[in-house]
Amino acid sequence: MRATVTRQAIASLADVVIQGVALAFLYGYLLRALGSDQVGLWSVVFSIAAIGRGADLGLSRALIRYLPLQTDDPRRSPDLVDSAVVGTLVLLAPLGLVSAAALWFLIPLSVQGSLHEAQALVPWALVLLAVMTMGQVYLNALTAVFRTDQRSYANITATLVMLSATVSLVPVYGLLGVASAQIIQHVVSIAVSALYLKRSLPGFRFVPRRAGRKDMRLLFAYGLKLHVAGLAMLVFEPATRIILARVETLDAVAYYDMASRLLQQARNLIVMANQVMSPYFARLSALSRVELLAAYRSALSMTLFFSLPTMAFLVVSAPLIAILWIGKSNDSFVVFVAVLSVGWTINILSAPSYFLATAAGYLSPVIVSHLLISVGSSVLAYAFSLLAGERGVVVGVTSGLVVGSVWCMRMVHAKNLGGSEHLWRPSDLRFAILCVVAPIASLTFYFAMRASLGTSTSALAGLAGGTLVIGLAVLTNPSTRLIRDSLLPSLKRHGGTKAVDI
Repeated sequence: MRATVTRQAIASLADVVIQGVALAFLYGYLLRALGSDQVGLWSVVFSIAAIGRGADLGLSRALIRYLPLQTDDPRRSPDLVDSAVVGTLVLLAPLGLVSAAALWFLIPLSVQGSLHEAQALVPWALVLLAVMTMGQVYLNALTAVFRTDQRSYANITATLVMLSATVSLVPVYGLLGVASAQIIQHVVSIAVSALYLKRSLPGFRFVPRRAGRKDMRLLFAYGLKLHVAGLAMLVFEPATRIILARVETLDAVAYYDMASRLLQQARNLIVMANQVMSPYFARLSALSRVELLAAYRSALSMTLFFSLPTMAFLVVSAPLIAILWIGKSNDSFVVFVAVLSVGWTINILSAPSYFLATAAGYLSPVIVSHLLISVGSSVLAYAFSLLAGERGVVVGVTSGLVVGSVWCMRMVHAKNLGGSEHLWRPSDLRFAILCVVAPIASLTFYFAMRASLGTSTSALAGLAGGTLVIGLAVLTNPSTRLIRDSLLPSLKRHGGTKAVDI
């Protein structure tokens, strides 16, 4: 199992890294080709259309719960996939209606100055939403049959196709080219995922023919519970962008979107590695509490080890990223990255508890957590925007993320693991302090010295100093030794350093 998990985790990391590089290129290209106001416009339109995912009742995510449990009757697995595909197809009609209603009502409130352009994007946003929703069925089916690596390969292939299509279509069609390229991306993802499923799931059918009422009821019963949690999160992204568009300009929405996507790509880098554990959590929750606790502790330790230095490094790099990505220094982008990094770091730390809860069917903390994040972030973002404008919006978003994520962790630890006290090591506190001090000191130096040293020099100096502190935190963490011994097993055979049990 360890070798399989490692291979899948590496593939997931490669997937997110490649998507992150693609995202950086994409935003830089679109800002130069179309301008920040056009990028912000597409961000607002599609985030509103995504509200329509409220009509997707979570059938694909139910596959991750039930496919790993079909060891006694493996022939039922392709029938479950057929049921998820047919059920999702049936739900596309109400999904489109909800999205169209949301766009009709909210677009005039958020983009008055670009109303006609926004309305022209509506059909494209609806088609993109439909193919994205269908694509998730096939991707989640790959995860459920313990082939997260193949899911990653499908994502990578689709991303590379999307970049090529974007460069080809945007010069001719503008924002419609952006929409078309993303539609092509998800169609390719569906095709490649289906081909992988044909290889990895015996009995899989390209055309579903055995969707059954019993299986559909099973998937609906679980998916609907999980969907209540996801439904709350649908408000999160569009609400933030609508508030920003009302308080500031579409430029501010574009810079917020870039900062948010940057941090969420880093989050995905770590969360995707955790998602590999979902089918194992599902199986262990039905077999052995002791093994489940051991697997969870390992996942939590590695999540902490990778999340804190990764997010800290992004913050100390933010001034330089702004110069390279936007083409100039941008205080809004730097502040957005710094403030949002706090919320997304805590959210990353809650990922193992989220996957454990959903795999074990314990959904109450997930539902409450998502409600706290969605509603809390929206209310606080609006309230703080009245006091501090765009910076108040990101403080409100971060506050909601922290409260909701901490709630999920505490409830899952108390219910499934007997509390949180025995899950953390004393060395974790020192590690966390160093990773917090580094970005604070780096950005303080940058803002204090850029007038005298220049923007680029102060950004590089702050990055160098922050990286040294982060490097010290990583090198003194016991997990570094564990990872080194795992990657270099020959050290143990020749009397090397002993592995540390985490």
